[in-house]
Amino acid sequence: MCDEEAYKIITCEMDDPKFVLTTLNVSSIPIFPPYSIIEKNVIVYPNKEPATIVDGIEVQIFREYANRYNIILNFTINENAWGKIYTNRTGDGVYADVIESRFNAAIGAMTFSARAVEFVEYANAEIDSRIICLVPIPRNVNKFLLVFFPFTLSLWLAIICSIITLTITLSFLTHKAQLFDENHTRLNKQNVSFIGINKFLSEVSNGCSKSLLIICYLTLLQPISKKFMIPKLSNRIFYALSFFHTLLISAAYIGGLAAILTLPQYEQPIRTRQDLIDSKMEWGTHDMAYIYPIANSNHSQINILLKTCRVYDDEKLRNLPPRTFAYIVVALSDGSYKIPDYISKQGIKALQLMDQEIFNSASHAIFRKSSPFLLKYNQLVRRLTESGIIYQIREQLCKTTPLCVMEGG
Repeated sequence: MCDEEAYKIITCEMDDPKFVLTTLNVSSIPIFPPYSIIEKNVIVYPNKEPATIVDGIEVQIFREYANRYNIILNFTINENAWGKIYTNRTGDGVYADVIESRFNAAIGAMTFSARAVEFVEYANAEIDSRIICLVPIPRNVNKFLLVFFPFTLSLWLAIICSIITLTITLSFLTHKAQLFDENHTRLNKQNVSFIGINKFLSEVSNGCSKSLLIICYLTLLQPISKKFMIPKLSNRIFYALSFFHTLLISAAYIGGLAAILTLPQYEQPIRTRQDLIDSKMEWGTHDMAYIYPIANSNHSQINILLKTCRVYDDEKLRNLPPRTFAYIVVALSDGSYKIPDYISKQGIKALQLMDQEIFNSASHAIFRKSSPFLLKYNQLVRRLTESGIIYQIREQLCKTTPLCVMEGG
């Protein structure tokens, strides 16, 4: 029985000598820990250590595959990373390397895409992951805004409408009382023509102003000056009901304000996909390949979310204004995260992870259609997953890779 570390997988068996001294050409994206860490183009011989750094979860699986079946691995870095796929079966990046038969396989945390499956074969999933966003941490609400927090927007609108209604009603009652004092029984067209349009509008305006002032006094629980009072029963009943109405509103407002001032208030956090939609904040990354799996989604929420998705180059992502963008990160199933290098250590202090992922995914190696290497590779991945060796590799890589941050670290 072999005595080996799980991280350096060395097996004693050669259960299928089918591929004897066969070369497997593998295209890889640039360094993308913890999946692929290859400094430069390199040839790796079975059971021999290469001269340069050749590491990563997917690289280790391919090296174990090569050791088992006596295969020479030829790793080549494609600077275009994942690239794009065009309708004429061409493209760029590692996808094009496999589609155009320049390489036998490709690695680099590729996720399943309905578009790409027409041109390549996906191997068994190696690592489960989630695509999630780093969003700005909610800030303390400005102090002067706290006075508006006891009531919701709809309730504030209802209060404003009630004040307007009370003002119009009081203005009408006051105007009727004045007409009765002048021995008028009703306001008809003759009255309007006698008073004159300008004088009539002036009286209405003055009446509304005084009524609004009275309602504001009542709302603020202040006594009303006697010169504004009209000793009519209908007016007194109106004042009493208005005072009771404003008393209830004031009591609710004071109670709500006291509760709000007890604890610090923060901006609305972005925790779910719906929160991200409501915030209208742009989100995205530096490569379209991250969102390939949902590009043709039929989910209504995902389609709305894609409208604010942006793909920028690394330089622009580094120079974006603070608190204006949500960055895509890859969350592995063990609680570690692949943090893009365009997010600085200082900038990450002002960011937090959403509670809900954008979508779930898994990383796959891709092979040419009908590749003779695929069957045995799938069998190996399944055995390594069932034995837990892949998870051990991932854990050790995340401890030693600076771009892979453990949860809570």
